[in-house]
Amino acid sequence: AKAVAYLANCAGRYGMVGGQIMDLEGEKKKLEGEIKRVEGKLNNPGFMAKAPEKLVNEEREKGDKYRAMLDKVLESIKSISEM
Repeated sequence: AKAVAYLANCAGRYGMVGGQIMDLEGEKKKLEGEIKRVEGKLNNPGFMAKAPEKLVNEEREKGDKYRAMLDKVLESIKSISEM
């Protein structure tokens, strides 16, 4: 909550840059949720025992894709914050 309030304050002070950071923070949170969901499935013995190999591989690929996207978002946040 403090981070959101801080970002909102930055958005007011710094205009577009603060708004970009807020958008990226929202995307970060969304991606972290997706990663957690995928990891939950892949760490579930019941899912792993019953799911077809194709579905398991698709979930692993989703996890890899979400982690790569999260890395880019984090890089963008860092880059904008250093402006």
